[in-house]
Amino acid sequence: MTGELTAPAGATADVLVTPGSGPHSRGSRVIAGRLQAGGFTTLVMDLLTPGERRQRKLLFDVDWLAERLQGVTAWLRGRSGDCDCRLGVVVAATQAAAALQVAAQQESEMAALVCLCGRPDLAGVSLPRVTAPTLLVVGGEDGPVLEFNRRASRMLRCACRLEVLPDWRPNSPTSEAEFQVAEHAHAWLSQHLTPVEC
Repeated sequence: MTGELTAPAGATADVLVTPGSGPHSRGSRVIAGRLQAGGFTTLVMDLLTPGERRQRKLLFDVDWLAERLQGVTAWLRGRSGDCDCRLGVVVAATQAAAALQVAAQQESEMAALVCLCGRPDLAGVSLPRVTAPTLLVVGGEDGPVLEFNRRASRMLRCACRLEVLPDWRPNSPTSEAEFQVAEHAHAWLSQHLTPVEC
């Protein structure tokens, strides 16, 4: 697995950006660029290797994705070695369920989550145990996924907001709404990834 780590000077929080469309998508670049401009260190990577991505069953293996995500976040936390540095995650598709499952664990160090057109419903019984503030972002025309996110938002007991963007279509190469998504992600993470006292 490989990723692109960008650490602006003076960054006070690390953010893992792992959108379901892959680390080289336009959406990934827009989101990472906005977060870097806002003073966040970003690690942009896919939880799946190209070979694994071709195995469709892995895309829906939430437990397996959660284990992979735990390894990546542990590496990020070990890299910083700074208790003031908070950890955020921007994740999409079925990987959102994996992130919520990890965030529900008592020892989780995730301080904030942004789930983009995700399947949070697949996190199941983990949802009520999530404590990290969670932003759910969905396109207005994505009917089934919108309903999945509405149901999940009612199960989450943490600080949570469901943001519906009428014109957003993930992976659309001409979608200006991608910049809106990046702004929402930055605003949410800026609010919840404040430095903490050691």
